[in-house]
Amino acid sequence: KHQGLTATTGALRAAREVLTESRSDAKKAVILITDSYATIGPPPEVASRELRSLRWTGWDSNQGPQLEVFAVGVSGADENELESVVSSSPNNVFNIDSFSSLRRVSKLIHQVPDNSSWEVTHPSFCTPCDSSASCACDTGLGQYHCICNAGYHGDGTTCQACSADTYKDSTGPGVCTACPENAASPTGATSVEHCTCAEGYEGPSGGPCTEVLCPALPAVLHATSFHIYSP
Repeated sequence: KHQGLTATTGALRAAREVLTESRSDAKKAVILITDSYATIGPPPEVASRELRSLRWTGWDSNQGPQLEVFAVGVSGADENELESVVSSSPNNVFNIDSFSSLRRVSKLIHQVPDNSSWEVTHPSFCTPCDSSASCACDTGLGQYHCICNAGYHGDGTTCQACSADTYKDSTGPGVCTACPENAASPTGATSVEHCTCAEGYEGPSGGPCTEVLCPALPAVLHATSFHIYSP
């Protein structure tokens, strides 16, 4: 945007200028992110065609298209306009509710698995994190984020201890996991081993927990035995 206008066509043409000087043997991607619709210049579809018409020598076509255009529409974006920009690849259109959801879309575009690892680094690489969080690099995306420590969940800038009967065993963006059935844990548990069998049940830390049953009574002549269950 400039001066309150959304110059989508200008942005795509600027990307074209950059790509003309790029490596001829490299895969290329242009990611358009907008929360509005074009209000100045020709339709973005025109600039997108110009962009996607670029060709480089040395590219093996068996690897698929060398250049792909992705469009990310934040709440308020024009759906039809986004589809026109990536008209040959409708699956390259993403819609999100807010800019805070961009990390999820970035992982989809880069095909990063959900279980990508995190490497804790110096706090200066992140915005101020919660006292129960660490600054870490997502090894799949190469981005730094505040992530809650083991035993805590949240967005990293605000973290809360896992509630009783749940646990979180790693530093990362995950949620707290419920203890096995019939097991309980204290607040902020950092391992399934902190889940111990509830009263009336027995088993190892982390489960499984089975009901404690009274031993069978010895047989009594001319008598009948029966069991009374009491929770």
